[in-house]
Amino acid sequence: MVLAWAVLRGQSEAATTVVVHIAADPQRYAVVSALASNPFSQRKQALLAPTPTGSVVELRVPRAQFADLPRSELRFYASTSDAQVDAPSLVVFYLGVPDTTPEFAAEAAMNAYLADRLARAGSGSKAP
Repeated sequence: MVLAWAVLRGQSEAATTVVVHIAADPQRYAVVSALASNPFSQRKQALLAPTPTGSVVELRVPRAQFADLPRSELRFYASTSDAQVDAPSLVVFYLGVPDTTPEFAAEAAMNAYLADRLARAGSGSKAP
């Protein structure tokens, strides 16, 4: 499983988006979903419905949302049936956006960076 993060700057902070490309071995993790939450208020919001991992999965979240829902959970499931009963095999979480996340003004440059990060991490996958 490989995660690559980037920020796509918009015309304003409200239009700026955090983009995560997720590559996972579908034999091990057939499905991925994402959830945002606030650990203090317990408020939760789905970011990504359960999605097959046969190719790179892209998650896009407005950066401003991290102020209200700072915890992001990526939930990896061994099968579709595990996803249906919300029984993940692996949960990866972040509080906020990783400090080292690069920012891009152009989507093409961001996609090239994300594809390179996945390739260098050994996923062998191409970005969508």
